[in-house]
Amino acid sequence: MHEIGYFVVKEHLSKGFATEATTVELRFVFEHLKSNKSSLTCDEDNEPAYRVAEQYGFTREGSLRGQVKRRDGTLAGKLYYGMLSTEIETLKP
Repeated sequence: MHEIGYFVVKEHLSKGFATEATTVELRFVFEHLKSNKSSLTCDEDNEPAYRVAEQYGFTREGSLRGQVKRRDGTLAGKLYYGMLSTEIETLKP
């Protein structure tokens, strides 16, 4: 299993960078590394991040509450996603 990720600074949001990065990362994980599974995590309130995961066909496998302390001191949960190599047909070109 290999974990992928993406981080986009505010001034570059909604320009397709996370989508493009996900395509490259998944192809590398499944085609080059021959991995059986790819996973990713994101904060529960980061809708753009989990939208990209869900667009690619990742399955939400779970969530954990209070996993990350934000700068303001409040706690945020994490969402856990996974994709098996057999589900790669959902990969965008």
